Amino acid sequence: RFIMSSVYFEKFPRVDYKNKTLINLLKKNIIVNAVFLESTNFFPYIIEEGERLDVVSYNYYGDSDLVWLIMLANDIVDPFFDWYLDTNTFNKFLIKKYGSVALSKSEILHYKHKTKNYIISNDTYENGITNYTFVPTATADDFAAVYAYDFEFDENESRKFIRLLDSRLVPQVVEEARLLLNGK
Repeated sequence: RFIMSSVYFEKFPRVDYKNKTLINLLKKNIIVNAVFLESTNFFPYIIEEGERLDVVSYNYYGDSDLVWLIMLANDIVDPFFDWYLDTNTFNKFLIKKYGSVALSKSEILHYKHKTKNYIISNDTYENGITNYTFVPTATADDFAAVYAYDFEFDENESRKFIRLLDSRLVPQVVEEARLLLNGK
């Protein structure tokens, strides 16, 4: 698995808190400037099975230490679980979270309306949805069970699709980040 490059955090400012020096992670939000808000500055990218964040960074930018650009552009906070998981890692995740892949396929997380985007809890479904006014005409037949496996699979699949900052803009963004984080 990917090991986070210390370069990502080394330039963040430090703050003192209760006799400890901590990294000020709030500064990352300042970097999101006009470059990151303009969709034409990005290219769509589909992560391949087993492709790691540092490898994508190296292959596209020529520098694996620029993983922070990909993380920032795609609002990735946790490089382990906000990144697309390959099949083996995904199955290990399911086993750890649900006990087994088979159990994840049998556990209902919630119910989703078949034509609208309403989601209701198991309790709401089991207690009779007619008691709830947010879906006044809905019946139990209007909802489908969403199983843990299907939910987690769809979430993981959605992580395949990321955007990469146009490599021509990297020097500008890196310099802006350096100035913001170092104050120089």
